[in-house]
Amino acid sequence: MQHSYLYLGLTTEFIFRFSKVLSVVAACTSLVPAGLGIRRWPQLTPALRYVAWFALVPGAVLSIGAEIGRWVFHYNLAILAAVTLGEVLLLAGAYARTLHSDRLRRGLGAATGLFVVVWCVELGLSLRRNEPVNNYTHILQTIISIGLAFSYFEQLLRELPNIRLERDPMFLVSVGACLYYTGSITIFVLEPYMQARAAAFQIWTMYIIQSALYILLNGFLALALYYHGRTDGQQQQVR
Repeated sequence: MQHSYLYLGLTTEFIFRFSKVLSVVAACTSLVPAGLGIRRWPQLTPALRYVAWFALVPGAVLSIGAEIGRWVFHYNLAILAAVTLGEVLLLAGAYARTLHSDRLRRGLGAATGLFVVVWCVELGLSLRRNEPVNNYTHILQTIISIGLAFSYFEQLLRELPNIRLERDPMFLVSVGACLYYTGSITIFVLEPYMQARAAAFQIWTMYIIQSALYILLNGFLALALYYHGRTDGQQQQVR
């Protein structure tokens, strides 16, 4: 794969620099849904307020802080761990106020508790070794996030609400979460293997893909916060 990129004139140095720039751009795109959340806060439902917090805290504040830590202090391990924790807790809070099944909400509580325990253990190992140890954390994060999204899809299919799905806020959040976490888990799982092989070109290429997926996630979050409350009248007319 590396040779095919070289034929296109893309060297490892170029991919490295492009990945760094795109990572900063991706982090800054979280300012869009965060700004919409702040602007429309009084009109947001409790579930979408969690989505706004998701965009603001682990998104805008911590993700941009992680980039500052990377470039200025050359250390962002603890901040990235906080991003993961914040994403799971706030996404779980949003779906806990969206899903109607008591059984699903109890299962969500148990899964979130397990995630926090694993997160604490791997954070301790990361700080002790001064290198990221988070494979199980990211696997659980992906399972929880995608599981919540599919639970919402199932709820929509079961209840068949009279709405336009492309403008339903939590449907947009669910689609964005599925795309981002499905793509990211492959990167997190393969990263240690690539590092062991010193495959720098492939590693930075995967980071580019992850940044693109994060931009896509922020786009879906922004649409969810933008459409909320704007289409209630229109959704009544959908047949």
